Amino acid sequence: MDFDNDDKLDFGALPPAVDHLLQQGVASHFSDPAAAEAAFRAAIALDPGTLPAYRCLFKHYNRKRQFDAAYQTVLDWLAEAAREAGISGDWQRWTAAPRTVLAALKGYATATDLADYLVKKGLPFRDAHEAVGLAVKTAEFKGVDLPGLTLEELQQFSPLIENDVFSVLTVEGSLASRNHIGGTAPEQVKAAIVRARKHLG
Repeated sequence: MDFDNDDKLDFGALPPAVDHLLQQGVASHFSDPAAAEAAFRAAIALDPGTLPAYRCLFKHYNRKRQFDAAYQTVLDWLAEAAREAGISGDWQRWTAAPRTVLAALKGYATATDLADYLVKKGLPFRDAHEAVGLAVKTAEFKGVDLPGLTLEELQQFSPLIENDVFSVLTVEGSLASRNHIGGTAPEQVKAAIVRARKHLG
C-alpha cells in the first residue's frame, strides 16, 4: 500500500521500512485488524528499538479488549525504553522520573490522541487522520507543541474540535483519558501494579 505524504502520521525519524509498516498498520486498523497487528509486529521485529511501534500495538490490543496481550506489550515496551534509557529493567527499582523525561515526551506524541478525539466526535478516521496531519504541520511551522495551538487554530482543521480537546493534548491528559482496565490513567496503573505484585508474590 502506497501513501501520499498528507496521509501519513508523523512517527518521528524512523527507518523508511519501519515507518511504512506503521503507516500500513494504522491504515488497516479498522478495516483489517489482523493485518494491522501483523504490520505492527513486523515493525518491532525489524527494529526492536522503535518505541512508537509498541504504542501502536498496545492501542490495537486495547481497542480489541485483548488486555493480556496489551499488558505484555506494555512490559516489552517498558523493557525496551529502559534499555534505551540505560536504566534498570526492573520497574520496582525505579524512582520518580526527572523533568527531562516528561519534556522528552512532549512534541507531537499526542497526535494519535487528537485523531481518537475526532473519531469519537463522529469524524471518519481518514478525515481525522488528515486533520491531525495539518495540525502537526501547523504546530511545526509555529515551533510549538500541539497544546500550543489555540482553539481557533485547531478548529480550522475540524469544526468538531471544542475546548475539551486540550484535556487530551497534554501528556498528562493523554494518560488520564485511558481510564479502563489496561489503560494508562494513574488509578489504572496503580491497580495494575497491585495485581502484578500479587502475581509476583
